[in-house]
Amino acid sequence: MKVVIFSAALAFVVSVLGTPVLIRFLRRRSYSPAIRVSTADEPYPEHTGKRGTPSMGGLAILLAIVVGYGGSHLLAWRT
Repeated sequence: MKVVIFSAALAFVVSVLGTPVLIRFLRRRSYSPAIRVSTADEPYPEHTGKRGTPSMGGLAILLAIVVGYGGSHLLAWRT
């Protein structure tokens, strides 16, 4: 049970601290989704604020899960 709690805590810390780092990394490299451009027929005013913001939050969560899993197995020293 201690290993599961350690794994969850480690994944949480990596997720909370890693997401802003990942966003800055992706923003510097210009990895961001395509933003819809407003036309005369279809206005998209709320999309202009998203320009330049990467939408890769799931990548940080998956990385945190893998790190938590690996860290818990290193702690328990089991494969």
